Formats: sequence, structure tokens, C-alpha cells
Amino acid sequence: MDALILFQEIIIDDSYYQDAPKDPFIINKVRLFKNILYFNISYSGGCIKHDFQLIASSFMESDPVQVNVLLSHENNDDPYDM
Repeated sequence: MDALILFQEIIIDDSYYQDAPKDPFIINKVRLFKNILYFNISYSGGCIKHDFQLIASSFMESDPVQVNVLLSHENNDDPYDM
């Protein structure tokens, strides 16, 4: 299944960043427009709703300030495989 996902909010949580769901998917394209990240992704499935979240760890001590982010994918045990 292909999907376009956009994020206006980022979860900032070190422990959730480490423990977030990491089911497989492919990032086809990423675009930043007016402070909104757009992700074009592909993943197997389609019978059950899949959940995606953008999660950040703590800000790094750097100049400019940086942060690691994770696009988390929870497939909710979708049995369908394309």
C-alpha cells in the first residue's frame, strides 16, 4: 500500500523513541513545506489501519541545534501481505 503522511506534531520522548513500534516500510519521498513534513511511504498490508508517529529524542547539544527523529510504524498485526 502507498500512503502520503504529513506531520504537524512531533512527540519528544526519549524512552518512547527507544521503544516505539518499528514495523517495516519504505520511505519513497520526504518533503518539508511550511513547517510540515510530508512522507510518501509504501508498506505491506491494507486490511487494518496502520499507525505512524514522528518521534524525537532529546535535542542534541550542537550548533545549530539538532534532534534525531524516528518515523514509527505500527502495523497492528495486519495479516495481509502485498
